[in-house]
Amino acid sequence: MNGVPSHDGADVTAAVDAAVDASKRWLDVAHALHEDAAGTPEERAERTRLFELPAGCPPYEAAWIRRDKGAILADVAGFYRAFGFDVAPDTGVRHDHLGAMAEYVALLCVMEARARAAGNAERADIAHQACVDFLRDHLVDWVPSFLARLRESTLSCPLLHAVTCVERAWESAHAMGLPALNSLDATSAPDPVPGTPYECGMATDDGGLVELTSSAAATTSP
Repeated sequence: MNGVPSHDGADVTAAVDAAVDASKRWLDVAHALHEDAAGTPEERAERTRLFELPAGCPPYEAAWIRRDKGAILADVAGFYRAFGFDVAPDTGVRHDHLGAMAEYVALLCVMEARARAAGNAERADIAHQACVDFLRDHLVDWVPSFLARLRESTLSCPLLHAVTCVERAWESAHAMGLPALNSLDATSAPDPVPGTPYECGMATDDGGLVELTSSAAATTSP
């Protein structure tokens, strides 16, 4: 959908329910990508192999997008700041980690739901449009390739569960007017090693998977 929805009467309840459901789906993504989701030593080793080692399957936007990574990270951080979200600095997780992005999308969905329930259509529309813009600008171009590579690279149940969670969350993105997941290009590959010419000062940290803790975490439960 281009622009924001128009709701009145009974449609408001449906819009609130849809936003709450979307927030839950995106929180499921964040939880599935949390390092605690890998319980056994074997699962943790597989997670490290795919998410932290070169030629793996990094859950970071800047690892997949062939443009100035500093600009990518700055733009993501700008989206976060606009709605009071941040990734706690002691986690070591970069702003472009898919788990952090999923938390942010969940927060926007909660903000939309609360605003619509309170009758504040303007604030709800702002949160909705920010969600659409963020998904379009920072997830559409790489998440399909990330999911395809992860699915092909592992038999780990927790990691395959993460794939399923993203696919379910994407259904809510499609309902917002974004392309269906299976219609998007999924043939991209990440940078094979750190430090390619696309790297810049803001993107030198590998950002290994550690606990995702945001300053807005308390606000992401509907």
